Amino acid sequence: MSMINMTRCQPVNRLRSPGTQVNMIVNEEGRAVLPAIPRAASADLVAEILNGDVRVHLLDNRGVHIMVSKPQRLVTDAQAQVLIALWNYQCAMPGCNHSRFIQFHHIKAHCDGGKTAVWNLIPVCSACHALITLGIVTVEIDHKRPGRINFEFPAGLRFASDNRSLPMRIEDASFVPIELPEEIDSFDDDALPALS
Repeated sequence: MSMINMTRCQPVNRLRSPGTQVNMIVNEEGRAVLPAIPRAASADLVAEILNGDVRVHLLDNRGVHIMVSKPQRLVTDAQAQVLIALWNYQCAMPGCNHSRFIQFHHIKAHCDGGKTAVWNLIPVCSACHALITLGIVTVEIDHKRPGRINFEFPAGLRFASDNRSLPMRIEDASFVPIELPEEIDSFDDDALPALS
């Protein structure tokens, strides 16, 4: 009966990916260690820190705690609910409609001073988040229009979302639509105007 009570008192959000609890211990010399992986390479430390709920422990030269930080990089449950509702309960990436394993991406990176605030976050599925993290897709807030989020894909393909709505493709100036005649009396390919 106590297990049922615990489950009811602490429900789990099934839409978002769970963040790992990462405890990083830093000594006075600035050397960082993960207790579970004491000989981890720097790249492994960075990956764990970026993908988890981080708590930093600062130790003095005798191993006594000087300070323990609060995890602030991950979104709260209230922020998660707002963001998921704003983006129609799915991934914000153009062309993706995944609604499970949602993660939250800081448009301006947290390490660059980006705030964990609703205006600086977008919900993306884990696959799309990997594309953003690897730099394949760029996501930025338009500085001329703060309500617009720009998505840029490889080869210059661009999309924009105004006020957190469905992202629409931004056409290049070089794009020229085909002008079709108003009345067509044939379905032959020869009836269409020639492309130049």
